[in-house]
Amino acid sequence: MHTEHHYSWRYQDHLGKWRTTSYLCSEERIKKEHPDATPVEGTLRVIEVADTLDEYWKRTSQNTMPGVVRKPE
Repeated sequence: MHTEHHYSWRYQDHLGKWRTTSYLCSEERIKKEHPDATPVEGTLRVIEVADTLDEYWKRTSQNTMPGVVRKPE
């Protein structure tokens, strides 16, 4: 499992107007479309991402919410 840092981002569109993303994403993803993008202060979310399916199932089996699909034993 690894962690990713996701932010809302400010970027300049093709007309030169500054905009803010309505979604959170990593720097790697936003820089592909908007190399000039800067993170919006106060919007950081640290997210744990499973690298394997087993890690995913282990993580979701800890969830106690009703209706969550669990890996069959």
